[in-house]
Formats: sequence, C-alpha cells, structure tokens
Amino acid sequence: MNHFCVPKLGVESSPELDRRFSLNDGSMVFIPLLFYAFFCQSLASSALVLDICLLLSAAAVFLYFIANRRFAYKRFGLELAWVPFFALFYIHSFIYGVSNMTLLVVYTLLFLCMYAAAGEQSWVTSCLRVLVAFAAFHAFCTIVFWLVPALYPSVKSAFFSGSYMARDYRSGFTAHYSTNSIYLSLGLVCWACGLVGSRKKARVKDLILGLILLLALFLTTKRGPLVASVAAIVASCLFVNRKKLTGTMLKTLAVAAIAVISVGVLATFVPAVQATLERFIELSDDGTGNGRSYLYDFAWSMFHANPLLGCGWGAYSKYVATTPLGAMYSNLGFSSMSTHNVYLQLLAETGVIGLISFVLPALLSIFAAMHHSEFLLEEGLYGNSFCLWACLGMQIFFLIYCFSGNPLYDPQCYIPYFTSCVAVFAICGAENRSSNC
Repeated sequence: MNHFCVPKLGVESSPELDRRFSLNDGSMVFIPLLFYAFFCQSLASSALVLDICLLLSAAAVFLYFIANRRFAYKRFGLELAWVPFFALFYIHSFIYGVSNMTLLVVYTLLFLCMYAAAGEQSWVTSCLRVLVAFAAFHAFCTIVFWLVPALYPSVKSAFFSGSYMARDYRSGFTAHYSTNSIYLSLGLVCWACGLVGSRKKARVKDLILGLILLLALFLTTKRGPLVASVAAIVASCLFVNRKKLTGTMLKTLAVAAIAVISVGVLATFVPAVQATLERFIELSDDGTGNGRSYLYDFAWSMFHANPLLGCGWGAYSKYVATTPLGAMYSNLGFSSMSTHNVYLQLLAETGVIGLISFVLPALLSIFAAMHHSEFLLEEGLYGNSFCLWACLGMQIFFLIYCFSGNPLYDPQCYIPYFTSCVAVFAICGAENRSSNC
C-alpha cells in the first residue's frame, strides 16, 4: 500500500472548500480542546468552563465521527504507530496509579481522535485558523501590557491573583511567562511554516502578523521556546527549498545577520528586548543549566534503577518532592516538578521502551508528512500545503522544545501537538489518495 500518493482534486478537496471556516466539519472536536489548551491558566478558577470544553469535544467525537461511522471504511495508516505509546501510558496508570487525571482524560480523548478524526481533513483548516487567532490574541495582550503597564495589575487581580509568577507583561494573559511563550511560539511556527510550505509570496499583512507574534515572543524573555521556534521555521524553510539549497542557505544567513543586527540595535532602545539578550548571556555563564542539571541527575538515577520499564508514569515528581530541592520548589509555590527534558523524564518513568514508543511514531509522522508534501499543490493560504507544513512546523517545534521543557505533560503543549499529528494523518489519509494507490 502506497501511503504517499497524490490526492484527488475532487469536490471534497477543492481549495475553496478546504480554506473556509466551518463548525460543521468535525472541527468542534478540536476547537474546544484548543480553547482549553490556550486558556487553561487564564480560566483556571473557572473549572466548570474547562470541563465543559472537554465534554463538548468528547460529545463531538461520538456524534460526528463515531455515531455517523465516518471512519468505518478508512484504512489505518501511520496513526497505528502511536498505539504502543498510549498503551504504555494506560498500563503505567493502571499499575502505578493515575498521577494526573487531566492528562488521563485528555490523552484518552486525543487517542480516540487519532483514529476517528484522521478519516477526513475538512476540519483541519478551521482548527488552524482558530489556533492562529488564539495565539494572536495572546500576542495582542502581551504587547498592550508592555505598552501600557498600568493595565496589567487589574487583569492580574481578576484572573491571576494567586500566581506569584504573573508579574508583568511577560506573562500576558496567562499565569506564567513560560505558558505565554508557548502560545506565541505555536502561533508563530504554525503561521510562518504554513507560509513557507505554501510556496506563495507572502503579503505584507501576512508578514506583519508574523512579526507581531515574534515581537511578543521576544518580550516574554523565554529562551527555549524562542530557539525552538526559530529552529523549526529554519528547518521547514530549508527542506521546502532543498532543490535550491545553496541559495536558500545564503538567504537564511543574510536574514539571520540582519535579524541579529536589528535585535542588537533595538535592545539599545527597548529594555525588554535587552532583558532577553541578557538571559542568553546568563545561560552561557551558568554551569548548572539554570539549575536544571540537578533535575537531570535525579532523572538519570531513576533510569539506572529500572532502565527497561522505568519507575512509573508520574513517579519523577514524587521522587523529587522527597529531596531538599523539591522542598525548595514547594516553598516557592510549585505543586510538582518535572525534569525540563521530556526524553530524560520518559527514560526515568517509562525506561527505554517508553522513550522508543514516543520518539519512533513522532519521527515517523514528520518524515511521512515531509515525503507527502512533495505531492501537494501550491494552494496558498490555508490550502493543503499550508496546513501540512503548519502542522509539521508545530511538531518539529514540539520535539525540539522537549529538550528543555515539559511539553508532553502540559495541556497547553500536548493538545496542539497531538492535534497537529491527527491533522497530518488526515491530510495524508487513505481516503484522500487516488484509487490507483
């Protein structure tokens, strides 16, 4: 079976229909989930609203895809590669107990989506539009609070009064500047990689949106998401233009040089930009990796204790909590601690088997989609090529950020990530291939 055949240009896959925004296409499965992901901290005190989002999404899965048997005749593809990962997660939850009920519920919902919603692609465009819109909203809030600092205290009082990390414009409309940087990164990568993949000349207003997201991301002063975002965009650009790689690399280097000079000049006038640069300099002088080397040591010790199957999903935070370092973080207000490196935490909690069960399908999804991208037409904004590369960019960003963050355990990260995986399977799905494949 050939998984990378050219899709038919029939009525269902016409650009005009694929680019429209519609709620009658299965997107109600993912839009409530994306709302949950982008506002889980902003509406943390409104647990009922977040629970309703999950209920709406679950109901939409059953009413639109399962009850109507819309997936009954689909041929399964690379989504089957994720079965070992989810199976391992459930086995660990059964043996060691559920350490995070939200993770269990949302993972289950996303697992169902992976096999039900991957049967058609009409929902992808609507969801990507919503994702970019949510990210643009957070960028707007960040820039407004930066320009008008007097507005922030009243917003914090109304939404984040209990969070000591919600200090100023850097956290935007979230309780933590790390979360804000994730939202901005997802929007920037989705938009920029989509434009690169569409192979169409970007309009001025398209570039403006990208620059707004980039500026807001820079204002958060977060290093990891910024580096991961740039790396994902550059990787996408180089692959899309690989047939003229030398010229593309020269252009990339020229843009990078201009960007560095521009940031350097801007930093002399904008203290917020200078703060971001100073954080990069501080990291180069810190031999402990901002204190994370101690967290890494705990993960390695857990891995050596049980290298094959690990010590149990969620065991890391319990282990760290018994140490003086864990007590220090607890006094600072952290309810739990993660390794800040997903790959190390998977080794500690699920062993080599768990790490392989995650990395293998993640890489298969990226490589398969890259191969399939060769056959997509250049359809412009929110066409198939745009959507595929937007999702690919988010996946590349996610895997890179896994080296310095906790995206596999935070809903603001893993919901968009697994949604992008389902979208890739949908675009490359069997029902969109020609009958000769």
